[in-house]
Amino acid sequence: MIIEKEIEIARALLATGLVEKVYHSVELVEDKAGAKFPAYKKGSEQYYVGPDDSKKMFAYIRHTGTVVKLDEKSEGSCRKTYQLGHPLRVVLFQDHVKEDIEALARRMLAIVFLKDVHLVSVTTNAFQLGKQESPLGDFSFDATTFYLAIDIQVRLWISLGECEEDTCIVHPNPICL
Repeated sequence: MIIEKEIEIARALLATGLVEKVYHSVELVEDKAGAKFPAYKKGSEQYYVGPDDSKKMFAYIRHTGTVVKLDEKSEGSCRKTYQLGHPLRVVLFQDHVKEDIEALARRMLAIVFLKDVHLVSVTTNAFQLGKQESPLGDFSFDATTFYLAIDIQVRLWISLGECEEDTCIVHPNPICL
């Protein structure tokens, strides 16, 4: 459900023609020393997606907190619809940018006009983002470093099926192969 919205956001960023790659479902992963860094999983492997001056502009989308119930509607005695708020952070990075950084930020903020996407905050301070998103090393950011975080909340309605008509799927815990 939320993955489809992440894919829609990724496509909107790619449509600008400025972003080369967008990673979705990224997590802040903790290494053995306790430092956190952004990574996506592919199978059992984790791949770093933080600041890298060898890439063109790229972005990643990660969850930043707990999904919360925002609203609830009863539709009969046994059917409810819930509005859930999914907090996400969209992070964009490129080193050695030749374009106007403020103009780039405005173009990237267009994602907040997608349906069900609500702006929470915007962070443009590269040093602050370096500490929040990838405190692995001492980055030497300068005036040509584009580092932007857009905190959003995606609000989606979900509906649970009729109690008597639909069979609920029960997943065992833990789930094993």
